Amino acid sequence: MGGDIPDTGREKLPPPRPPPTHPNPRSLPAMHTRTKLLPLALALFGLGLVAQAAPSVENWENHCAKCHGADGKGATKVGKKLKLRDYTDAAVQAKMTDEEIIKAITDGVFEGEKEKMKAYKEELTAAEIAELLAYVRKFRP
Repeated sequence: MGGDIPDTGREKLPPPRPPPTHPNPRSLPAMHTRTKLLPLALALFGLGLVAQAAPSVENWENHCAKCHGADGKGATKVGKKLKLRDYTDAAVQAKMTDEEIIKAITDGVFEGEKEKMKAYKEELTAAEIAELLAYVRKFRP
């Protein structure tokens, strides 16, 4: 029994873990975390406001201005060919109902079987179509 280690009843413990190379977010004080999150939240909120304001202008430029013109007068080459209405004319605005404008944007415009304006129901959401309606109404004098 000379070379035997006496049994003390204790198990050998694993070696200690090295400290983490990055801070554990749970160990950070709550105030420190909030200080970092507040500017991020404000920036994202600001981007959301900008993102909500831009679509009607962008959608007009991307889908409508080629024919209706940036100014809504319909005085483009295509607009003249299709004899588009001038949205800056009060009489034209008074004659068009919101429902007619939404239907035109959603389902397109046809003269008989001929498509005069393509439908945008597959490309634009209902909210974007409503924003375009409001955009058209802003041309009203």
